[in-house]
Amino acid sequence: MNNLNNVSDLNDSEADQLWRKLTEILELSDLMATEGEGARAHRIYKLARDCRDLLVFDQQSRDVMRKLTVPESYAGYELSDAVKELIKANRKIEAIKELRSEVGCGLKEAKDAVETYMHKHGINFF
Repeated sequence: MNNLNNVSDLNDSEADQLWRKLTEILELSDLMATEGEGARAHRIYKLARDCRDLLVFDQQSRDVMRKLTVPESYAGYELSDAVKELIKANRKIEAIKELRSEVGCGLKEAKDAVETYMHKHGINFF
């Protein structure tokens, strides 16, 4: 944790380490308050709590970013642009065949992937 400009510079291990240290500070400020150092303990507690809240927010932001940057998959398969174009052109069977040839999956898996894509994008075939 050397030369960090903000919480976002932390990797997950460093963030966990910081979380543990902030929790320890909160516990120590509680101990100080019970031993008669209330005003100082309260200030320390507020600072540590605010830091911990920022850390929680940063971790939640990281989780959202990971979800947004992971390629979307359908039934466990990432669809190529070619497969998506076939689906959009109402060529479901060709899309299933193309997916099977690209990834080597079975008929059921390819059909599930194509139909999942269709369902998520509001495409209905009869």
